[in-house]
Amino acid sequence: MYLFIIYIIILSISFTITITANDVTVNIKNITIPTVNYFPYIYNCGGKFLKYKLPCLNLSKVNFSDVIDKDHVSIELESEFIKVVILPAMGRVYSIKYKPTGHEVLWKNDIARPGGANNDLGWWLWIGGIEYTLPGEEHGYTWALDWDWKIVNDIDDNNNNNPVVITTVIEPTTGVKEELKFQIRPANLAALTTFVDIHNPSLTFEAHFAHWTNVPMVPGGLNQLTDNTEFFVPTELISVAKRWEQNLGPHIQSWETCPLRFIKNWVNGTRMGDFMAENMTDGFFGAYSHDSNEGVVRVFDITKTPGLDTWTYGFHPNHTVPMGSGKNSNGYAEMWGGNVKNFPDEKATLGINQSVSWIESVYAFHQTSGISFSNSLFTSYATIENISLGNNLKQKQQKVNLSLCPTTIFKKGSIMIKIVKKKNNKNIVLANRKINTGITPQSVLQNEIFNIILNDDDIIEIIVYSNKYDGHLFKEIGRFEPNVS
Repeated sequence: MYLFIIYIIILSISFTITITANDVTVNIKNITIPTVNYFPYIYNCGGKFLKYKLPCLNLSKVNFSDVIDKDHVSIELESEFIKVVILPAMGRVYSIKYKPTGHEVLWKNDIARPGGANNDLGWWLWIGGIEYTLPGEEHGYTWALDWDWKIVNDIDDNNNNNPVVITTVIEPTTGVKEELKFQIRPANLAALTTFVDIHNPSLTFEAHFAHWTNVPMVPGGLNQLTDNTEFFVPTELISVAKRWEQNLGPHIQSWETCPLRFIKNWVNGTRMGDFMAENMTDGFFGAYSHDSNEGVVRVFDITKTPGLDTWTYGFHPNHTVPMGSGKNSNGYAEMWGGNVKNFPDEKATLGINQSVSWIESVYAFHQTSGISFSNSLFTSYATIENISLGNNLKQKQQKVNLSLCPTTIFKKGSIMIKIVKKKNNKNIVLANRKINTGITPQSVLQNEIFNIILNDDDIIEIIVYSNKYDGHLFKEIGRFEPNVS
């Protein structure tokens, strides 16, 4: 249920409103963002879009030296571990600052500026932050529309008061309504959780659409990719569109051996381009800066949003990145998550008066050395390597090295880790350990070592349990296979 609702009418004045509920503080304030003054050159798109009143832009008339301070209403959601800035009238997450490292993890332009784009509007705004796009094409149209918004205080099943920012927009060419609910949940104080609902209100027509969430990742705190950034995607194969094969290699590539896993290998041709995951096997993807030992991940329901498209400007792209100031930048990684697999042409069908919805999270983490597994509660990276042969020549002594960064606070003794192998459809426990230290987003579990004996054909899983959620009973909160070192 909702306890209160706040609407704000802005009259071009400075203001700040602060609300505190549970462990989250909400600040509503006016902020200014330096922006190229393109506004006089906006006009209603003509042709097939005339009746929709979509904004087109005469780019040839824009003076990129004319920079103004553009006012925006912002909503800050802040917990002990993160500070999120939302621009609700744009339906955009502008900033996520990760307090354990003090770093911003989303790319932001130093001066917001327009430019050309491969969509029917013909343009896009390089401003930064996470965008939620409909109805398809490159960046879609919803980034250019005005969104309605409100703040409510949701009372959950545990009687917690949770502030929720709700933004809504109607995409006019399809009539589809999108609603986003942003919050920092008590169960995940280091993550931004977003509830996405797409509704076709028509009682006559189906809607054909693609929804893509664009997360411009810059782990490392430099507002650009660091040299040793690695991409983590749970897939066997990726594909490269024909127009980028000269830059990025063959159409189909094995992800395990693919050089594109590391940004420093994006060095051919004009260096820029994108790849798609053919069939992801789990609901996460992300980027990790080995230079700063920090990453960013998007976690989602893979049955609802199975698509991934990753775009970068390449390694050290010089002045290709459209920074508003014109200064050099090493760019960012747009890691797009879609309700369809193929970008940008595939679309899904939404029936008459039907809806589709899902939950996704974006969060930063650190001190893990990478990603083997992510969910809404934690990200873990684990490796397995041979140490020596056992007494039986078919057996080997193996070392598992595990690190884990949570999005919540796990008190001392509330996490247990098992390492198992399957035999005759049963789990054979090889190691079982309760972690006798607290684990938080600030105090990460690092380099927990397990020594085990395996046969050559054994496959192991790591299972993480916690008693945080059900009294003294340990319940499984995630399982995964380690990376082979």
